Amino acid sequence: FRRLNFNLKLSNKILLGLLAVTPLILTILWVIVVYYAFFVYPDALLRPVVDYPIIVLLINLILLVGTYGPVVFYMIYAARNPELADRRAVWIILIVILGFLAMPIYWLMFVWRDSYYDTTG
Repeated sequence: FRRLNFNLKLSNKILLGLLAVTPLILTILWVIVVYYAFFVYPDALLRPVVDYPIIVLLINLILLVGTYGPVVFYMIYAARNPELADRRAVWIILIVILGFLAMPIYWLMFVWRDSYYDTTG
């Protein structure tokens, strides 16, 4: 494995922040779609499930990668972060168990925090 660079440019920190909130956004969108599919427009939204099951499988694959991909990335990022010497296991467990809640907090505490002091970007 290559070593991760923890001296990130501002644009990379913003991208990592978007990656941290992606599972939360996808989960909220999924809950909204399921609500509408079952309670508001059951005929219109459930019809493609019956007619085009491959499309539903592809959407599920995208949701799976979009939800669990960032979790795996942040687990690796936390495992290799030298700043977490004595708290490494705690953060990895938090990221695994609380996923979309722990990743934005980790990003704020360990990725974005240096941006307040670094104005070179």
